[in-house]
Amino acid sequence: MLTFYWSIPLAFGRTFDRSTDVKSVIITLSTKYMLVPSSSRTAVARDMATKVLENERARRLDHCATVIQKNLKATYYRRRYLKARDAILFAQYTIDLTKDVQEEDS
Repeated sequence: MLTFYWSIPLAFGRTFDRSTDVKSVIITLSTKYMLVPSSSRTAVARDMATKVLENERARRLDHCATVIQKNLKATYYRRRYLKARDAILFAQYTIDLTKDVQEEDS
């Protein structure tokens, strides 16, 4: 059985190391990548590749939309928190001033 003697990083986060045999690498690569020249690909293979790319694009767009929504939500709640905090600090400051004035008058 042939084995790899180096690490091969893949775009999908998996790394093959020395203990990985050639057969499993070929199976993984053939499922992730088209291993034939583009001129010899059939229409079915092109359609499959297009669907894979469209799926990847949709997944990426969903991820980007989620990140944007998360950041907008965080900004909204941070502003709301800071506004409430400022109101509380102002109220505490006003109460302290009122107490100080009352103590000076007595």
